[in-house]
Parts: sequence; structure tokens; C-alpha cells
Amino acid sequence: MMMIKHHVDIWLRGSSEDLRTMEYLLKGRKVVHAMFIGHLALEKMLKALCAVRLVPQEEFFTHNLRLLAQKAGLWEHLNADEQAELRNITTFNIEGRYEEYKSDFRALCTPKFTKHWAKIIRAWCKRLRPIVLQERALVPNRTPVP
Repeated sequence: MMMIKHHVDIWLRGSSEDLRTMEYLLKGRKVVHAMFIGHLALEKMLKALCAVRLVPQEEFFTHNLRLLAQKAGLWEHLNADEQAELRNITTFNIEGRYEEYKSDFRALCTPKFTKHWAKIIRAWCKRLRPIVLQERALVPNRTPVP
């Protein structure tokens, strides 16, 4: 049986690794893949927040950042701009994954666009990580994953 703290750590490590991969891809100008991986980094951070808040695991099998933020109890505390950011970043998952969308998405991924959105993704992960870690510290060591 997996314990919550271990489960949260897996999501946090994955998020950090994906952020590093996003940076590597940006340096190599692989912008479509960088935005896709950036989305995954933020997705994993939100899944860590869901896990630490004891959301049942089957409820966060999604790539939709809005749904994850809702499950974590975060969405209703966000302003309209923050909600729009999560909705926009969610599209990077679809557009970076499927060939029929990649051409259009590649055209959208100008240097200005990718710099802007990479900065937002970094900021979201930086903002959420201390919240997850603070709440993780409050979870009893032997709490199983729901």
C-alpha cells in the first residue's frame, strides 16, 4: 500500500524533472514539445496538491488543469486571469500531443509566446510547490493513498 507522502513525492519529482526537460527543450528550440512538457510539469504539481489534500486517486486521472485545480479546492480561489492561464496551458497537452494539431501549434509557438508561457508555467510550479510541501508536512506518516 502506498502512503500519501511517498505518492506526493513521486508527483513532485516528476514535476521538477519535467520543468528541467522543458528548459532543455526550449534551449534546443523544440518549442512544441517544451510547451507540452511544461503542461505536464504543472499537471503533476496539481496532482501532488490533490494527493496531499486526500483526493481519491481515481478522481485525478485527467490532463485538464482546471479539473485538477477544482479537485484540489484551488479553482474557486483563483482570479479570472489565473483561471484563464490554466485553461490556456491545458491546451498545450492536446496541441503538443497530436500530429493534426502540431502544425498549427508550432506556428503559434513564437519566441515571444513560448517565453511568456514558460515563465507562467515556472511561476505556477514555484507558487504551488511550497503549498504542497507545507501540507505534506501535516499528513501523518502512515496515511494511505485514498
